[in-house]
Formats: sequence, C-alpha cells, structure tokens
Amino acid sequence: MALYQWGVWYKSIFEMSPTDKPEDRIVDDDEELDKWFDRYMKDIARKAAQAKGGRGSINGDADRERARRINVFGPNPQEG
Repeated sequence: MALYQWGVWYKSIFEMSPTDKPEDRIVDDDEELDKWFDRYMKDIARKAAQAKGGRGSINGDADRERARRINVFGPNPQEG
C-alpha cells in the first residue's frame, strides 16, 4: 500500500500547474523534493492565513499540520 501512496503522490506533483510544479531536477532528488514540499506547504498555510483576513495564527504548528492533511491521497495504513 505504501508504494501505491508514493506513486499517487508523485503523480500529483507531475499533474500540478506549471507555476506550482517543481523543476525536474528537484523531483529527481528526494531530499530536495522534501525541502520543496515543506516550503510549498508553508506557503499554502501562509496564503490560507492571509485569506482569513491576514490574522496571524497562535497555533502555527497546528495550522501547518492541517495544511499538510490537504495532500492525503488514500487510506492511512495506520488507521487500519
């Protein structure tokens, strides 16, 4: 199941709009892709906070975790 989830994750990256998609050299490097994804998710969380009227968040870590959940593509094997 984990291999399937990774496949779906990579497919979603390749299907991103050209303005969001990382360069191929980043996709080919696992560590660089992890760094890119972290920056991408932080940017999404920042934009979401701005959309709420620019209010900052007291729970920054909780907001980042909620933003990460956006990209869950299949059943969580830990949930059974």
